[in-house]
Amino acid sequence: MYASVIVNVNAKAVSRLFEYEVPKSLEKTVKPGVRVVVDFNSRLTTAMVVFLSANSSYETEQLNKDTKTVKIKEIQAIIDIKPILTNELLNLVDYIKQQSFATYQQCFDLVIPSALHTNHKRKIIIKNENILDEISIKRIQAHRYLNDIKDQSDIEWLNKRILEGSVGLIDKFSKKHKAKTEIVYSILKTSNQLTIKQQQAIDLLSSPKTRKELKEEGISLGVLNRMSKKGLIQARTVETLRRVRHQFTENSNLVELTNEQANAYHQIKASYGNYRRFLIQGITGSGKTEVYLSLIKDMLDLQKQVLILVPEIALIPQMAERIRARFDEEIAVVHSKLSSNERYDQWRLIDQNKASIVVGTRSACFMPFNRLGLIVIDEEQDRSYIQKDVPSYDANELCMFRAKHHKIPLVYGSATPSIKTAYDVSLGKITKLCLTKRPVGVEPSIRVIDMKEELISGNLSVFSKKLKQAVEKRLKKKEQTMILVNKRGYASFVMCRACSHVIKCEHCQISLSYHKKEHRLKCHHCGFERPMPSKCGVCQSTKIREVGIGIEQVEERLIKEFPTARILRMDKDTTKGKHAIDEKLSAFNHQTYDILIGTSMISKGHDFKNVTLVAVMLADLQLKLPSYLANEETYNMIAQAAGRPGRKGQSSEVIIQAYEVNHFVIQAVRNNDYTSYYKQEIKQRQLGRYQPIYQVVKVILKGKEDDKTSQSLLELKRQLLKRHSQFEILGPTQLYIHYQNKRFLHQITIKTRPNYDLKPILDRIENHYKDKSFYLEFDFYPDMIE
Repeated sequence: MYASVIVNVNAKAVSRLFEYEVPKSLEKTVKPGVRVVVDFNSRLTTAMVVFLSANSSYETEQLNKDTKTVKIKEIQAIIDIKPILTNELLNLVDYIKQQSFATYQQCFDLVIPSALHTNHKRKIIIKNENILDEISIKRIQAHRYLNDIKDQSDIEWLNKRILEGSVGLIDKFSKKHKAKTEIVYSILKTSNQLTIKQQQAIDLLSSPKTRKELKEEGISLGVLNRMSKKGLIQARTVETLRRVRHQFTENSNLVELTNEQANAYHQIKASYGNYRRFLIQGITGSGKTEVYLSLIKDMLDLQKQVLILVPEIALIPQMAERIRARFDEEIAVVHSKLSSNERYDQWRLIDQNKASIVVGTRSACFMPFNRLGLIVIDEEQDRSYIQKDVPSYDANELCMFRAKHHKIPLVYGSATPSIKTAYDVSLGKITKLCLTKRPVGVEPSIRVIDMKEELISGNLSVFSKKLKQAVEKRLKKKEQTMILVNKRGYASFVMCRACSHVIKCEHCQISLSYHKKEHRLKCHHCGFERPMPSKCGVCQSTKIREVGIGIEQVEERLIKEFPTARILRMDKDTTKGKHAIDEKLSAFNHQTYDILIGTSMISKGHDFKNVTLVAVMLADLQLKLPSYLANEETYNMIAQAAGRPGRKGQSSEVIIQAYEVNHFVIQAVRNNDYTSYYKQEIKQRQLGRYQPIYQVVKVILKGKEDDKTSQSLLELKRQLLKRHSQFEILGPTQLYIHYQNKRFLHQITIKTRPNYDLKPILDRIENHYKDKSFYLEFDFYPDMIE
């Protein structure tokens, strides 16, 4: 028997299948989805078995060509007792690899928890003591593993001993996962001579209990130890899977569905067991989650698993706890802030069928589902579902892949569907289900404030007069306010007023933002930071000033304007801790704070009952970005934020502060008119030949010389247009971030019809640059079109 494997080497040259013979002793255990140890290029490494065959493809090829026989290497050992990847996940890895032009190893890293990755060490052993003196033996014993030797002279000495045959090396592979354990007590025998506490412990141990459970009942460790010594009870160390819990609490009383909700539920229910896509397009507060909960109940009754995706970690606590409040079921939670061991334990909860409900961000779509019955993508319009780093992917596309495999419905939910989803609805690819009313209360009133008029009237504050009055009103009524400022830091950049020099990132060459609390300058792209200088690095002037406005500055001015208000800030800088997001959301939900000020992470999905005012500052800021998605991103952010207040039925208000108040996006939000916004935006996409009407791919080239990089892309563009005159190719142009990691970045943008197969062409481009001094990347989900 022969196994086709992918070796654990992250290099394009070896990102393909290799064939190994399966020894007779391993034929019953080697299966697709298990990892094995193989000899690759004269060194041992791990490899993933993809499929098995009775005959060798190499031997068949040699027989046909009548060439010299090549000995096929055998698999050395097996790592996994059972497959860690199903055939579905193996196929998913192959799909991502073909779509993203990544290596197989990069794709496997998406689906295999890091805790399952192996540590490889080469153990040093003495093979022949007779030819070693005592000093040499002690020298070898001082270094158990080759990985631990750092000194070059020690390495050279060891190599001589290996060549003479006195010393050898053994490869050791071990998993990184550290199991969590707990002490469990159970009764061995009883006695008539027990103290009151001992008798209480015996009564509690009618079924085995953990040390923590007994401690909560008042049984001390001393009592348990004395009982163990007497042979009354026994203590066992058992492995336990880590669970993810949240401070955020949510009530979820069973309610009767409205007619619109019931219609949506029944249409989706009719498709159980079949692949179909649905869009629940409901205004904010219309009860999309209630429809999800009804569908989840059906899945639990059918003993199926449910995957619910949310775009950001900040939305997980509320969604997970609302489901937990409704159903007495194990819920697995998956997101990037979990430790590797926590993530692996969530993976095992799903793999072992202990968790029927999974709530997570985009990476949750790689979990090992065995009986998946439904996938829900909430807030489907969010770009966070797209991973731009290699291997790039869109969680929406991967969920479609998995839903097709399991033959199940895929449900999108949004008040502001993405242009792509709305376009698919117009083509009949997705069934739209509308929720047009809130079950409780009415929609908030929306007011747009022209900040140019505020300046003319003499108001130099970042807060309009109407906003100040509205906040004061809420503070007096003990109601809560949310303020959206989608700009991190204190100021956008720092400039010398003497020579106009702007301080930029050393790696990206984009302006550094000022963070006042830390008195540092930070790059919001690559993370580089440096202290705030006291004088200009060019002219030595001390006239250094911050320019622009960010959330820190708005917070500072809020505190001055409303000194008695309890203000909470939420952005990337204040939510770095593992539980920071959960703690802050829980505190605001329990009305510990009066005002929540935050970036886009507070704009969608949240349901705070006491919020009656939402303000959006700098509302038109994103409209100025060089992106064909600027209109869509701005509309979604403002419209989602506008849906947060008045969830309990109170009178509520939304105030939008902007400068371009007549822009069609701002007007569509004010009039709550998604239809007119979509019609105008899809018309612009058609005229500009952008997604989803056209297929758009960026070819990005990174070179050490600016002009040569641009010229190389120009020549590539000429060659492409000679062969493919139907293409529209923009560029070459500099990227928005033109310089990064000591390389200059240039791009061309290829536009063609949506169903055109670009892969053969991109393969040729990749091969063209394989041996050159450039770095090549493809962006399949472009946003910035410079």
